[in-house]
Amino acid sequence: MKLPDIKAIAKIANDAGVVLIVDNTITPLSISPLKLGADIAVYSTTKVITGNSSALGGCAVFRAINDGEDKFKSQRYADIHKFIKGAGAMALIPNAKKRAMRDFGMSANANASYQTMLGLETLPLRMDRIVSSVETIAVELNKKGLKINHPCLSFHPHHERYKRDFKNGCGTLLTIDMETKEKAFNFLNKTKLATLTANIGDSRTLALHMASTIYRDFDDETKGFLGITDGLIRISIGLENPQDIINDFLEAAK
Repeated sequence: MKLPDIKAIAKIANDAGVVLIVDNTITPLSISPLKLGADIAVYSTTKVITGNSSALGGCAVFRAINDGEDKFKSQRYADIHKFIKGAGAMALIPNAKKRAMRDFGMSANANASYQTMLGLETLPLRMDRIVSSVETIAVELNKKGLKINHPCLSFHPHHERYKRDFKNGCGTLLTIDMETKEKAFNFLNKTKLATLTANIGDSRTLALHMASTIYRDFDDETKGFLGITDGLIRISIGLENPQDIINDFLEAAK
């Protein structure tokens, strides 16, 4: 739940002449990485873009190559120069088509593409609903004494950045720290509304215990650095009535 200062990171990358790639999976429509200085934005469309766990997919969005000086024209990225010579500003697209699609076969199947396009049609409506719900739920659960982590809360270290750079929200996620693994499992067993799964960005609310799943094989020092505690639960808020989610979580936390 930390928010990066993309503009500052982009300046560092530009000064060093290296490409900045931003994974914008959980914040489509919320932020525009290319406008903030990134060179490439990537998405797992499986998540919030499709929004219904029906299709695996991903996409990359490239900026145009500048007519004058451009980091891609440096010797560091010599392999792309032939594409710049042939396609100019759009060079990164044929480069990706050759390397990813032709050489590795990384293209979505027809049905997955269809499902993704269906989800994309409702993305603005779903994002507005989810971002509003996430803030409402985070604030109310925090008021009730649960240990909630989300940058909309005034005590979060990136609260000011959230208000400044993430006016359209920062996706579907918040976390609840139940302090112990036993309390976390008790919460997950008692919740009637959340689906227990490793996915995020679904139309349904999802929950997962971090230390025993995604970070199971991390050592204690690394987990400590990443803020992964024994009681940490990741929540991906869905389209359900936010008050229903609040009521269910408060009951499950008893």
